[in-house]
Amino acid sequence: MKKFSLPVIFGFSLAGIGLVLIVIFSFSDAFNDGSWTLNAENADNYGGFIGGLIGPIFSLAGFLLLYETIVAQRLSFDRQQRLFEIQQFETKVFDLIHIHRDNVSQMVHRVPWDDNNYYEKARVFIEMRSQFSSLFKIVKAAIDKAVTISVDNKEKASINIAYLILFFGVSKATRPDLEHFLSKYGYDKPLTDPIISKIYLKKTKYNSKTVYYGGHQVRLGHYFRHLFQTVRFVDKATFLEPPQRYEYVKTLRAQLTQYELGIFFLNSLSIGDEWEKNKYITTYEMIKNLPKNFIEDINPKDYYRDFKYEWEK
Repeated sequence: MKKFSLPVIFGFSLAGIGLVLIVIFSFSDAFNDGSWTLNAENADNYGGFIGGLIGPIFSLAGFLLLYETIVAQRLSFDRQQRLFEIQQFETKVFDLIHIHRDNVSQMVHRVPWDDNNYYEKARVFIEMRSQFSSLFKIVKAAIDKAVTISVDNKEKASINIAYLILFFGVSKATRPDLEHFLSKYGYDKPLTDPIISKIYLKKTKYNSKTVYYGGHQVRLGHYFRHLFQTVRFVDKATFLEPPQRYEYVKTLRAQLTQYELGIFFLNSLSIGDEWEKNKYITTYEMIKNLPKNFIEDINPKDYYRDFKYEWEK
């Protein structure tokens, strides 16, 4: 059943009272001599009385109903405006998701362990994960012996250094960028130079002069910039409630394979720390579908504890 607002109820009530009073006073002796013939003087007195007493009641009723009409029109306009805003927002979100898919579908990587083999699309992340695993073992062996890094920070340092090498590579062309970020995170050259030198010795099968770990900066740089901008676009949509924003990011999150989530997780512990500075990973549970120990016995819950993972349910 449709519910009427208080102004509507009050307005119609006043109008009803006014009509009842008109009828009642029309039978009053002051205005009706009982002859059922029109008396000009009585009619004039009756009209003046009704206009003075009943008129304001109808005016007030009309004002209340007009006010309610204006309010209803305003609410209708606001609803239409909100629907239009949501439609525009959804169009933009799904365009961004489509671009994300395109970014993945355009990825190509010549695998370093074969003469003439290329990985494409999401399969590139499988190779990245494999390369990280190898790098992590080399780095961790060195970090475990380092006295300049506390025991509690050794795993995080090993992840960070291994990921930076995976991202930038160890070629002479990208070495300055790698060394800059290693220094930025507080890893001095006496610690990192021996690691880099050891990794540099390994070359690809297709070219003995090309380093095995050439880096993925071109692929991952654009990939993560766009992913970050997409989540930030949703997060800034303040006209939506938090649960609504979560559902949109969940749709984006569903596009990521487990290997993508694994590299995303590693990135967030390194040069992608802006993700959690903005609380995006925690708020939108970005890695809740990442399996436990999917990356070299590294438990994501050691780093992100504020939500339940799929494997905890």
